[in-house]
Amino acid sequence: MIRPPVRHPLPAVIGAVSVLMCVGAVYAGLHGVRQAHIPPPLLAERSITYPTIGVAGASAKGWIDLTHIQANLQVSYISMEKKVNSSLFRWIEMNADGARPVIDIEPYNRSLASVATGGADGWLRALKLGIEAMNRPVVVAFAPEANGNWYSWGLQPGPFRRAWQHVWDIVGSVSKNKRNPDIIWMWQMSSSDGIHAYWPGKAYVNWVGIDGYFRTSHSTFGRIFKSTLATVKRLTKSDPILLSETAVGPKTEAQAADITKLFAGAEADHLIAVVWFQKKQSDLKHPAIHQDWRLKPETLALATFQHDAHKYLSSSHRTARKK
Repeated sequence: MIRPPVRHPLPAVIGAVSVLMCVGAVYAGLHGVRQAHIPPPLLAERSITYPTIGVAGASAKGWIDLTHIQANLQVSYISMEKKVNSSLFRWIEMNADGARPVIDIEPYNRSLASVATGGADGWLRALKLGIEAMNRPVVVAFAPEANGNWYSWGLQPGPFRRAWQHVWDIVGSVSKNKRNPDIIWMWQMSSSDGIHAYWPGKAYVNWVGIDGYFRTSHSTFGRIFKSTLATVKRLTKSDPILLSETAVGPKTEAQAADITKLFAGAEADHLIAVVWFQKKQSDLKHPAIHQDWRLKPETLALATFQHDAHKYLSSSHRTARKK
């Protein structure tokens, strides 16, 4: 993303499950999709209370080793250029390591119009079968930040809405009239104006994710998120909202203080999760947009994050409803 979530402490890891069995292939053919055998999760999923913390761009294990704060959501970015097979699901499970997987589907080299009219149904059905066989709750997002101009699927509100609805139909169905109850559908937008044009309809969304970053000394929680949050609350009325991808970069010149402002804003707006983008980016032409977003050992930024995350986790309970 930019490439450019009651009470603390959270429940501990339940424990390891049996060693992974050999995973059968999941793949779509012209005349149907063969059911795959997917092994149990590497770790039984931890129960989640809200608000909570998540991580993108790093594994859940790497995150806790660094921050000593449990990540209960872990984002894996899945390009539609990749084959849906045993290796993909093993990678998702290893990244999550007991956290709830967030599967962020990125339609690279696929037009939204093609997805909406069935051109990617084989790929989507293979993903659906793999998710069903995981037998655990997952969060699914499709074409994130479609309201921005930095992805091939951006700035196409009509095709996006139709593609989203079609993906929801294919991936979320168990049978003709039954939905997969383990899927939480997260509509994920960038924090900017005009997002209402991309709203696929309340029936197609469980959570709303907003992506936004503190990039410069002028960044504030209000400037980044307030307008988008107001629009989302008008659209959804009651759906849980989270920061699905966020970070504070070193170029704010007040990284630690801005981390405090980030969590204060998330708590004040009753957001159910803060998902930190733990990844280094670089772009000589746009150094403020693409920064090294990683928290690092023995820094004031990390110490501040740990303090403020604990305070946020101890804030008032919010139920993450899934309808």
